[in-house]
Amino acid sequence: MPYSPEFIEEMRVALALSRRNLAFRQKRTHDEILNVKASDDGVHDSLDTSMLEQETGSLVNLKSRELKMLHEVDAALQRIIDGEYGFCEDSGDEIGEKRLRANPAARFGVEAQESHEEDARRRNFRPGMFDDM
Repeated sequence: MPYSPEFIEEMRVALALSRRNLAFRQKRTHDEILNVKASDDGVHDSLDTSMLEQETGSLVNLKSRELKMLHEVDAALQRIIDGEYGFCEDSGDEIGEKRLRANPAARFGVEAQESHEEDARRRNFRPGMFDDM
């Protein structure tokens, strides 16, 4: 393991705290979704309906992002248990301590992360009228 036991413990504690906070936020977001649904008295004009749908959609998106982050934290905690924490999943190289302190759930080194983000941008590209400018 390239990192000291103290550093690994520091990251484990940070990840455990992050997990607890994310689980709390998941519960709170779920409760907010239920409250929005409960506030639906069935009598709406089109503006009320649109606002309820928008609020519910925003909360569902938030819940989805929080759940994804929770899974990433759980995976990082499992990598600590497995003795695989701190290595880039693409290259196998060590991920720098500075990067791990900034994002304890990091799965990739800086270069690999940039490559993944570039691939995602290419996959999500939507041609538009301003592309030729």
